Amino acid sequence: MLLAATLLVSGCATVVNGRTQSIGVSSTPTGATVLVDNQYQVLTPATLDLARSQNHTFLFRKEGYQDNSSVITHVPSGWVLVDNVLSFGVLAGPSIVDIAIGSAYKLSQNSVHVTLTLLSVGQAPTSALPVSPPASSPAPALSVDGQLRTLETDFRASRITMEDYRAQKKALLNQQ
Repeated sequence: MLLAATLLVSGCATVVNGRTQSIGVSSTPTGATVLVDNQYQVLTPATLDLARSQNHTFLFRKEGYQDNSSVITHVPSGWVLVDNVLSFGVLAGPSIVDIAIGSAYKLSQNSVHVTLTLLSVGQAPTSALPVSPPASSPAPALSVDGQLRTLETDFRASRITMEDYRAQKKALLNQQ
């Protein structure tokens, strides 16, 4: 019976949580470039699916504004406890599966928002986060089409106003 219960709930957090978590990224003012984990860039506002199994760093930059940064951490998910209780504390089953693929965790917050400070005339921005130099190639940015899809998703989810949607869409289309 113990073996059957363990098999029934194996990977419970995996089923409930998945390996990634959707995180909203925004700034005041909108339209800031965000370097995520020193690997890829998005334009605010955006929604990202990030791995639950690690901490994530965000560096916000916009011309004329002071850089700002934020970090979200990963913490154990409540589903690991549920999983272990249902499997009578048998750690070898579900918890190892969940930990191995990252679904045993959740990110500490569902969104990141920063307010950028306007620089005074002649003031140079200072980095808010020590960013290591990129490897052999620069961080890939989302394509304009990808940014437009993210923008539309954020508008439909009421994360941005119609005015912001139109302004950012126009700015993206002018980049092409």
